[in-house]
Parts: sequence; structure tokens; C-alpha cells
Amino acid sequence: ALNYFRELELWDEVVTCYQLMSKPHRAELVVRDRLKFGETPYMLTSLADLTQKEDLYERAWQISNGRFPRCMRTLAKICHDRGEFENCCKYLDRALSVQPL
Repeated sequence: ALNYFRELELWDEVVTCYQLMSKPHRAELVVRDRLKFGETPYMLTSLADLTQKEDLYERAWQISNGRFPRCMRTLAKICHDRGEFENCCKYLDRALSVQPL
């Protein structure tokens, strides 16, 4: 599947394949290369997942004009794991405003 995705230049799927194959370094290389051509919410969120840089989730939300809930769900989970429940609720509300359960 990875080779087909590369051939078709489906970069989001290429990154996902590398992550599923437990090859985060290769996934990060693809993400950084694609970001040279422009920022997308998916690529920024993937880079944030790979580097644990939380500001990238906020940037992804910003450039998506508040339309990419995955970055907010991930921030909510991070806050929940830390016990920051007020921030968790804030981020989860934002995600649910775009994609209700």
C-alpha cells in the first residue's frame, strides 16, 4: 500500500503508513518535506504527534479555520492525561462543535 500511496502522491496516507509500521522517523521526514510546499492541518497535526510539540496542534486548528477537529481532540487527550480538566473540556468542546459524536 505504501508504494501505491507514494506513486499516487497521497502524502497523508504515506505518513499514516509509516506511523502504522512504527517508523516515526520516516514519517517525520515525509511530513517535514511536505511542509516545505505549504502547511496543511493534517501535516501539522502529524508533525505534532511525532514531535510532541503542542503548539503545532494550535497552528493546525488556526490554519484550518477551526474545521479540523483531530488537533483539538488530541490536545483534549493530552490535557486529560495531565489532569488539566478545564483545558480538556475547552478543547473537546471545540472539536465537538465541528464534528459532533
